[in-house]
Amino acid sequence: DSSITRRYGGTGLGLVISQRLMQRMHGTLRVSSGGEGQGCRFTATVPCFCPEAPEELRSSLDVRASSLRMVEGWHPRVVVIDSLGLRRQATCELLQIMTLRFEALDSLEEVINVAPSSTARPELEEPVVVLIFLPKTPFEAQETLSALQRAQQHRTFRTLHVSPVKVSGWEVPSPSVSLPLTLPKLHQALSAMSDVDIPTHGSSRHICAHVAVPEAFSSARVLVVDDVPMNRRVLRLKLQQMGITEVVEAGNGLEALRAIEEAAFIFSAILMDVMMPQLCGLEATRMLRADPRYAAVPIIGITGDCGAEGLQQCVGAGMTAAMGKPIDTLVLRELLTRHLPRPSGSASTSLLAVGQILSSFPQQG
Repeated sequence: DSSITRRYGGTGLGLVISQRLMQRMHGTLRVSSGGEGQGCRFTATVPCFCPEAPEELRSSLDVRASSLRMVEGWHPRVVVIDSLGLRRQATCELLQIMTLRFEALDSLEEVINVAPSSTARPELEEPVVVLIFLPKTPFEAQETLSALQRAQQHRTFRTLHVSPVKVSGWEVPSPSVSLPLTLPKLHQALSAMSDVDIPTHGSSRHICAHVAVPEAFSSARVLVVDDVPMNRRVLRLKLQQMGITEVVEAGNGLEALRAIEEAAFIFSAILMDVMMPQLCGLEATRMLRADPRYAAVPIIGITGDCGAEGLQQCVGAGMTAAMGKPIDTLVLRELLTRHLPRPSGSASTSLLAVGQILSSFPQQG
C-alpha cells in the first residue's frame, strides 16, 4: 500500500472536518502544544442549551419559551423524520423548548401510524406537521417526495421540508426551511405553517420536485484519479447518482496519463486528487495542459487543504476549479454543471502528446 495515508499517517483531513463541524455548531476548536515531542491538546467548545438550566442562563441565551409559542389557535403536533439520530434528537430538543408536542421517526413509512386518516374531518383532528429532512442528492430527494405523496393519499398532514442548500437541477418544494436548523428559523417556519392548506387526496402540487439530468451528464466520460480505492468508489457512486455512468478510475497521476493514452476518446472531465504517490495531481495537471487536446478539458482538483493557499495551488497548476474534502455532492454537481462541455461531434483521438509525456517515465516491470 503506497497511499499517502500509509506513508505519512494521513493528510490532516480529520482536523479540517472537525473544524467545519465546530463552525456549523457556532463553536470553536483550539489546539495547544508544549513543543516537539510533547503532544497536542485540542479543546472543542460548543454552545448548548439545557432545559434544566437556571433561569438566568435561559435568559442569557434568549430562548424564553414565552417568546417561542405558536400563534393563537395553532398548536400542531410535529413529527420529525430524519435518518440521522443525533440531528433528530437535536431537532426534538428545539421543539421541546417551543413547548410543542412531537414524535421522532427514522423513516417516512412510520408516519401512517401517527397522522390522522385522510377520511377524517380536519377540523376535529389535532393538526400534524411532518418535519422531514430531505437527502442531499436530487435523485434521493425525489424518492422521498414521491413517498410523501403516497403517504398523503391515506393520511392528513402538512409538510415542512428541511432542505440542503439549493443546487441547479432541482427545486425544493414549499414550504421549506434550510440547514442549519436553528431555533429562531424553526420557530418562524412552524408559525407560518398555520396558513398552509392541508393537501387534499390526490393533490401533489406542493410536493413536486423537478429533477433534471443535464444533457452533458448523460453523455459525459469522467476520469477519477485518487490513490485511495474507497475514495474512488465514493466518487463513482456520486457520479452515477447524477446520471454519469461512464467513469474510469486511476490510482495516481501516472496511471491517469496511461488511462488517457489507452482510451479511444477524450474524457469530458477529470476529478484529480492533489496528494498522490509517484505523480501528484498538480504535476499531472501541468502535463495534461501541455497536451492541446486537454488544454481546455475541465480538471477539478480535490484537496484536503481547503485554505486559500491550497486552492490557489490547484488553480496555479492549471486546474479548472478545486473543492475540499470531504466531498460535498451538491458542490460537485454544481461544478460539473458549470464546466462540463455540451455534447458535440467526436473529437480527435490522436494520442501523440500524452504518449510523449509517458515515455519520459521509467517503465515498471
